[in-house]
Amino acid sequence: MTITTHFHSNQKFKSIILSARFYIPFKRVDNTKLALLSELMDDRNINYPTKTSMLSKLDNLYGANLRIRVSGVGKFHQLEARLVSVSDQFIEEKIQDELIEYLSDILYSPLITQQTFQEAKDNLRDKLNRELERPNVYAMNRALEIAGKDSTLSITSNGSLDDIEAIDLEQMVQFHEYVMNEAQAALFVVGNFDQERAEESIGNYFKGHQPLGSESFAYLLSPAKYERVSEELPIHQASLIKLYSTQINVYSELYHAYRIGTIILGQLPTSFLFQEVREKHSLAYSVGASTIGFDGVLYMNTQLMDENIELANQLMDEQLKKIKEGLIPNELLEGAKLMIANLLLSIHDDEYALLNFVSQSFITSSELSVEETIEKYQQVTIESIMQAFSHVKEILTYELRGIAHD
Repeated sequence: MTITTHFHSNQKFKSIILSARFYIPFKRVDNTKLALLSELMDDRNINYPTKTSMLSKLDNLYGANLRIRVSGVGKFHQLEARLVSVSDQFIEEKIQDELIEYLSDILYSPLITQQTFQEAKDNLRDKLNRELERPNVYAMNRALEIAGKDSTLSITSNGSLDDIEAIDLEQMVQFHEYVMNEAQAALFVVGNFDQERAEESIGNYFKGHQPLGSESFAYLLSPAKYERVSEELPIHQASLIKLYSTQINVYSELYHAYRIGTIILGQLPTSFLFQEVREKHSLAYSVGASTIGFDGVLYMNTQLMDENIELANQLMDEQLKKIKEGLIPNELLEGAKLMIANLLLSIHDDEYALLNFVSQSFITSSELSVEETIEKYQQVTIESIMQAFSHVKEILTYELRGIAHD
């Protein structure tokens, strides 16, 4: 028994991507432990115990690139270890087996000592402090924390400064064992590779892991009582975030209509928000709308001067009302469909886009091909968008204003 593996081979690509993903239920403190573990895995391991030896190994694998990251996927934390290098179909040395072995070293044998653990804490603390220095990131995290206070939405995947010091070395070692032994896991192999050799190597170097279960990764954020929250920091530009419960997530029948409606609302140069807030009223340089698909959440956000907040808030409400009432020009509807179609068609020529598509399809249990997915979006009508947005309810208006200076 080994890790559940999904192979997606295409001879047009020049590289091979190995992406191992581990999923544990979203819990506070675990988010910080997982962020620390990602720092440790990225740093060094038992077989390559120095930073120099780690870098040398990557160089010897023809400049392989290693990326360890954590993120939230609905009700679960995700830890991804991704290793990318040139396909050995184009070089004399057969490095495919070495890549798979090296990825297993990174996952199963991180060097967790008092020294490396302290370095991981310092690195994570620095990253989180840098986030606090970015007002737009701080504002988004605060908005999600307030709106999602009774859900996983309020837990940032990047960890918490408050939890770092409370986690000790023994807890970290135990947590690594927990993730490797208890987490649901999958391995994605994408690009140009020899599948027969890959299957043999994965069987040799990877342990057995729980496959992804039938439990849904997604949930629907409850439509809580509306709040308007205003906070201040010594900043020059304010942030305005409007957050909504939608009762639609990636599993919903109306998800494709919901995505098209969101693009029309705020993801095109011709979108409602861009045209009204930026072009007509010059209130902000950037403004947009986006979805958190696994949580059933829609949000609009912008950065602007304090004195423009009230008008921008009013205009944002008016643009959403247009979507709900179906006041959508046909050319804007078709433009949104074209944007989605072009993004999906790029999957055929981009191994990273292919990886994202196949991993999302796996998590959502979708069996649709790229072309079938495009057709789903082509079938969206103004009426289906109205239906998808009929349960969209604002639950938070969050303002981060600048502190007045004399």
